[in-house]
Amino acid sequence: MPKEKSLFSNPLFYVGLVVCALFLFFLYKKRDAFSVGGKLKEIYKNLVEGINSINSLKQKKAFWFHTFVIWACYFIMTYVMFFCLKETQSITINETLLIFIFGSLGMIIPTPGGVGSYHGAIIMAFTLLGYSHIYGMAVAFLIHTFQYLLGLTTGLIGFLLLALPFSKSN
Repeated sequence: MPKEKSLFSNPLFYVGLVVCALFLFFLYKKRDAFSVGGKLKEIYKNLVEGINSINSLKQKKAFWFHTFVIWACYFIMTYVMFFCLKETQSITINETLLIFIFGSLGMIIPTPGGVGSYHGAIIMAFTLLGYSHIYGMAVAFLIHTFQYLLGLTTGLIGFLLLALPFSKSN
């Protein structure tokens, strides 16, 4: 009858033990990067850095103007989408603002293109306002689709315009 080998006599056991120890050491050293607090610190640091970068802009007024216009266009697009469905035509401008804010917060959640989180936020806003979640899903799909198409179209136009030769006028 063959003698059973002990786990401790196998060299692979010690290799595995070293690998596990190194992995745990790595996790310990990087604990801030994996923790919620570490992520929040990083997000806060990047946010402050981004806000401070606005101070170094040469045309701050143009930056703020264009920022306002972009957000106004998104808001108007959201409001106009409510007229696409008979059931949502009675939504007020104040309700639109709430739905718009929920949708914007949904886009902040790190999902590819806001898919899912945006829709869920819009549905939640509709439900809070007393509307059917079905209409929330329909409107979320419409808004997200048309905003995506708008971004795609304007991006394509910008890309094509970059390909055109231009000269500086003296």
